[in-house]
Amino acid sequence: MKRKIKYIIVFILVCFLGAFLVYLTDNSCDAISNYNWTVQFGIGILFFALIKMIIIFIVGILLFLLFRKKIRHKKYDKIKLIYFAILPLFVFHYQFLLIPNNIINRSTVHSICEKSSTDGMTTHSKNINLSEYNFLQDKLFLLPNIPNTSDSIDLDYYHDGFLGDFSLDVTFACDIYSRIDILDKRWSVTKINKVNKKKHIYYHDNKN
Repeated sequence: MKRKIKYIIVFILVCFLGAFLVYLTDNSCDAISNYNWTVQFGIGILFFALIKMIIIFIVGILLFLLFRKKIRHKKYDKIKLIYFAILPLFVFHYQFLLIPNNIINRSTVHSICEKSSTDGMTTHSKNINLSEYNFLQDKLFLLPNIPNTSDSIDLDYYHDGFLGDFSLDVTFACDIYSRIDILDKRWSVTKINKVNKKKHIYYHDNKN
């Protein structure tokens, strides 16, 4: 029993180390948290994520039990220790991937937070650039694809995580020749400036 506790402790320590590194590298804010697409599905997505972790853990244990007889007795303890130190990387793979992502996107996240504010369940982001918009689009799948020439992008997003209701407004300027699907009622051209060859676009989507 004492030997088994050693492997459990290693597993837990790696989990705590990962959680600490995520916390240490996190530069997020309430605005970016509100853009996270999981809120759109409420408790359901969290439940399925938990089930997925449990399944990976169980499969990991079964694989070890299946192959442990092939491990040399002299190396058994060492290999088992290493195995249970690596297992959390698979069980909590999404959480561990946050660490390099937090480091790589640190400046982008800081810039978005500086340009954003929250009011309860409503989030506003003003004058973000295309790179920052693309970052948020990975968080919130509701954000539409916009032209590569887009700039001066403003977002207004409201969500109800319990009922799934939302309201999304996107305004931006882009090159006058950039294509917009005006047949889609969610899109509209609000202004065309022929002098600087820019047009201003408004996008609205909602569910209530």
